[in-house]
Amino acid sequence: MITLFEELAARLGVGLGPLTLAMARLPWPGQSPDPIGTITQRTPHWGCDFYLDFPEPFEHFTPTNVELFGSTGVDCNQFGFVAPTGPVSNTDELMVALLQPKDDEIFVFQNLAAFLSVVATAGTEAIGRDMTDEDFAEARERALEDQLFRDTSLQLCSLPGVSVPESPAAVLRQSPEVEFKVTKAPPAIISLGAARKHAEANQHAQAAEVLVLLVDKFLDLGDLVPDANWEALGELLQRVQPKLSDGAQAGLKARGVG
Repeated sequence: MITLFEELAARLGVGLGPLTLAMARLPWPGQSPDPIGTITQRTPHWGCDFYLDFPEPFEHFTPTNVELFGSTGVDCNQFGFVAPTGPVSNTDELMVALLQPKDDEIFVFQNLAAFLSVVATAGTEAIGRDMTDEDFAEARERALEDQLFRDTSLQLCSLPGVSVPESPAAVLRQSPEVEFKVTKAPPAIISLGAARKHAEANQHAQAAEVLVLLVDKFLDLGDLVPDANWEALGELLQRVQPKLSDGAQAGLKARGVG
């Protein structure tokens, strides 16, 4: 576990912070023949919907400037450190992003301690947009009925700088502004009809995106593409004026299109 965090810190270009190290040293399934706290041989997971499992990123949703180190185990939710944009000495000082793909939400916490403190309040899955302190209190009351949650919450609060905040809602409101970098998904439909539909709706950016891909597709197919389709492509290219690569422009010129 510690080695994985050391590798993560190296990718981010920072040192491993004492809180991160303490978190990595918490009992984990398989680390001990007699795990303590929330981890047992019968129940190989933690409470609080909190797993240090270093999940794989989701294409077209997980930002490329977030290094994942955990997940909630449900709803595809993940969390990780945000890559630094300025001087940072160690991982404890990095912002933490909680990603909720199904709700298309990203929550940002000022640092690891802030994130773990809210997790210890009512669990990671309880975190939601526009939650009030009353909402958190109700969620915590329900969560405390579960022994696994109680044990995990206590373990998290034993870490340096982590405690259940007086106002977890205020911690959420302190979310810093972050520019996330996400690999954009390609258009679902790549066709003359889709490009024409976007153009007629004055959605020129979408039309251009489809046309760029369509040009490559047509050039690959060559003579298999009917002349009428080449003509229709040329008309759309004239109308939308997408930015094409030098190779695509040369290929179109060779076919007398555009």
